[in-house]
Amino acid sequence: MLNEYCRTLFIAFSAEIPELAWRSERRYDGTIENEGWFFAGVSLPTGQVTCLLPMRQWELMDHAVTLIAGHDPESDTQDDAIQRLVDYIRETR
Repeated sequence: MLNEYCRTLFIAFSAEIPELAWRSERRYDGTIENEGWFFAGVSLPTGQVTCLLPMRQWELMDHAVTLIAGHDPESDTQDDAIQRLVDYIRETR
């Protein structure tokens, strides 16, 4: 249930900055990693934040541009993503 909550919060956050949001059924290298899932992300000034979402939430990301392949996740660990989000929050106050 917590993962569902976090994924939904990610979608809501990205909907607030649709010009930075994207989605793709394929990884950055063009492969499909997990059948039934898609990649979504926001390209913040502080760095990329990505999320793996179930296909049943695809329509909830209609505000995002659809890419042929997702962005390269760089060093997109959870700790990196959290720091990028915190930095973004601080920069946009």
